[in-house]
Amino acid sequence: MNHFFRFFTILLVITFSISAKESYGQDQNGVYLSLIKQDPSQGSSLEICSGENIALYGNTSELAVDKMTFQYYNKTKQKWEALTSTFSNFEFNNVGMFTSKEALPDKTESQQYRLKYVINQIEDSTEAFTISVRPGSSAGGISPRNYSICYGSTPPNLTLLGTVGANIRWQSSITSSSGTYTDMTPAVTTTTLPGSAINKFQTGYYRAIVQNSYCTPDTLSVPIKVTVTELNTISLSSAAGTDSQTVCISTPITNLTFATTGATGATSTTLPTGLGGIWSAGVYTVSGTPTVAGTYSFTITTTGGCGVASTTASLVVTPNNTITLNSATGTDSQTVCINTAI
Repeated sequence: MNHFFRFFTILLVITFSISAKESYGQDQNGVYLSLIKQDPSQGSSLEICSGENIALYGNTSELAVDKMTFQYYNKTKQKWEALTSTFSNFEFNNVGMFTSKEALPDKTESQQYRLKYVINQIEDSTEAFTISVRPGSSAGGISPRNYSICYGSTPPNLTLLGTVGANIRWQSSITSSSGTYTDMTPAVTTTTLPGSAINKFQTGYYRAIVQNSYCTPDTLSVPIKVTVTELNTISLSSAAGTDSQTVCISTPITNLTFATTGATGATSTTLPTGLGGIWSAGVYTVSGTPTVAGTYSFTITTTGGCGVASTTASLVVTPNNTITLNSATGTDSQTVCINTAI
């Protein structure tokens, strides 16, 4: 009976830099599996992140291998089958000595793998090992992604949905959605960004970076925009003093104008009879002719927009001058002799 030694290797190569190597399942013929990974796994298993680019290598040594087949365990059929991909079958003939063959394992689902081989018409297989696939990082999503608040108001809490990964950090940018982002201070490390942590005085953009273990971090694809709208303002835009006039009754006033910002309208209260107000293109105008004498104070208040802004004006309406007889009746119609006092 001939005795011989057979050596070949399955190597697992991933995109990590190599810092450790482990071998598993060495059998009586010296056949074993080995893998290369930055963080060696425990036992005969290896964990990768979903979608991570990896490759299996079957390597032969001193003895010529006639046939080599990469296999995986089909959990549905409960049997070992040849590993295949969209582009090729991973079954090789006339492999020879000191040769490496490459196969592409499943990058999205945990699987068991082994190498089936034939040397001198004797078929054997390596011990199986498992590549466990950890779900890749996902920042999830959020809806809606655009919020508007008034200056100084606190926005609602913003909570991500469907995240994968426990390592979370929120960032913000005040320039643009594609601008420079910096980690928020103090740090926010939960799926919920509290409204109290959002800048309520300046429009900004917010995003989360989520990482599942050592998997590549994922960034929220479309940042959240929080638009801060300035508060309404109103101020006198007509000549100084026009907001405190004194006019005679039935005499038109000098028009008062008030410039507004942020508002979509304005109203006035207790305008003197004969006066009216109208808002157009950001300006509120008071005009007219007072018909009732008196001292008046009235308020102009913005509507729409953010907050309420108001200002006051006054108007004194004086009656027309009068003159009446206050001496004895008839003294305004006398007949007297010359040189006689009236």
